Amino acid sequence: MSTDKVVEVTDVTLAYRRTRHRVSSLKQTAIDTINRRMAYEEFFALNGVSFTVARGETLSVIGRNGAGKSTLLKVLARVLPPTSGHVIVRGSVAPMIELGAGFNPELTGAENIMLYGTLLGRDSKTMQGRIEAIADWAQLTEHLDIPIRAYSSGMVARLAFATATDTTPDLLLIDDVCKCIGWVVWLLDCLLGWLVGWLCSLLLRSWFCQVGGVLGGWFGCFVSDCLLG
Repeated sequence: MSTDKVVEVTDVTLAYRRTRHRVSSLKQTAIDTINRRMAYEEFFALNGVSFTVARGETLSVIGRNGAGKSTLLKVLARVLPPTSGHVIVRGSVAPMIELGAGFNPELTGAENIMLYGTLLGRDSKTMQGRIEAIADWAQLTEHLDIPIRAYSSGMVARLAFATATDTTPDLLLIDDVCKCIGWVVWLLDCLLGWLVGWLCSLLLRSWFCQVGGVLGGWFGCFVSDCLLG
């Protein structure tokens, strides 16, 4: 297989098992389970998905709500294992699946940089030396000592993005970039610098076709309404 392929997804399916009828309580669920009256059905969040992403390539996943866009990114980020099929991701991954996930609103910006970096598997000593640089990139230097509960959603998004991408990843996953206009403008400025330099591959998800189409249209666009097969 070619090492130029950062992502290789082959016939990936992810199915959830759900009950066909509602139960009123945990007790009733236990009784129905013991008496084998519980009926289940499979719901396919992804069904037979296959694609590749080359190094330096951008792929935009566009589709309606519930089409499986976020699920696909979580599979690539190794958060969810596929029911069947094969997923190969070569190199480091910076997942922006949910902005600010893992942040503690009672901690300051600097403390959350350390926390988020640790959750991403980075060395604490390295993160300690990168706090100022991350804050400067996120344009939050003056707000580092303030608990992030006082941050706007755009400020939290910038802090999370700057921390996740402090080291250039081989694959950057972005879930729903359309949170707010200020955040999008700042994000585009960052992404353009990377894409021009061919430093990393980008896979983003957006329900807003204009934004997803502009970023993904340069190299490729994957319409995720087809994920349900």
